[in-house]
Amino acid sequence: MLNNWIHPIGLALCCITLTALANGHRQPIETIPTGAIKLSEHPDNRSRTWTGIGRLRGDKGSFCTATLIDNRDKTDTPETTPAYIITSHRCLNSLTYGDYEYPGGIQENQPIKGSIYFNNFENTLGHLKEYGLKQVTWQSNEGLNIAIIELDRPLAKLIADGVHPLKIASRTPPTGTEILTLGIPEFSNLHATHCTQLPSVDIATHPWVSTRLLKNKCTGLTAGAYGGPVVSRANNELISVLVASTHGASFNNRCLSDAPCELMGSASEWSPDSHYTRPVSFLNQCFKDGVFTTLRETLKKTSRFWQNTRIPPAEFPHEADDLR
Repeated sequence: MLNNWIHPIGLALCCITLTALANGHRQPIETIPTGAIKLSEHPDNRSRTWTGIGRLRGDKGSFCTATLIDNRDKTDTPETTPAYIITSHRCLNSLTYGDYEYPGGIQENQPIKGSIYFNNFENTLGHLKEYGLKQVTWQSNEGLNIAIIELDRPLAKLIADGVHPLKIASRTPPTGTEILTLGIPEFSNLHATHCTQLPSVDIATHPWVSTRLLKNKCTGLTAGAYGGPVVSRANNELISVLVASTHGASFNNRCLSDAPCELMGSASEWSPDSHYTRPVSFLNQCFKDGVFTTLRETLKKTSRFWQNTRIPPAEFPHEADDLR
């Protein structure tokens, strides 16, 4: 069975410091040039765009990044609509120093202890917004390596508090799309870096294989950015979630758990300083009235698609076309 089980990897980071600015609504993505820059040097940028990207701290102590999902069906948010965050499954099951513990398979609606801290900007560290984790709505180490977590407050409360969710892209954009990768390094604030999306690849991290991951070479992702979002520079929609990287890994350990290699037919190839992310546009099918009601069957089918075959199933024609 092919599993998506990736060890957290040290990702050394020289990125963009996102400084909170007081007002205005222009999208930061509109003025970020190519390469790493400090957003505080560009007054048109507004940190409110990314208040919904937070530091995740679960009961096992590892540092990770997670993103608040925009699951609204309408502009107005019913008071009862749950708030969900998305991250890497690995983030919930790794200890502070990287040891991985998970019984395997799919888990749904499981209780969890921990918090997420939003508003992580250079000049707002004294004004973090903390919310408790209510339950793991869905997670698996089979194929996808993502986790969906419900928070203990409704989405309307977070939006009222100034925490803005990110909309999931309707489909995965093509190779060459300009993207931003965002993450929160250990003991620091939110960082981002700009590059272009590369073709999808299959990777091996012995003894597991993960298929059709999106690849990029954005500079500067570091420890703590695991689970963080990749967004489109054009519209700020959530494209994928970081699940693996070779940054800081050794060629001598290629294809082992901390050093993923790319699969090219019957051969493998080492790609230094590369990051691999799981596309998430299929999750739009999992919402009904803002609630994950069709999650079980949808994700089972998607997991089989990535685990067991290179032929996309009919249930996901758009996602399949995007990832060919």
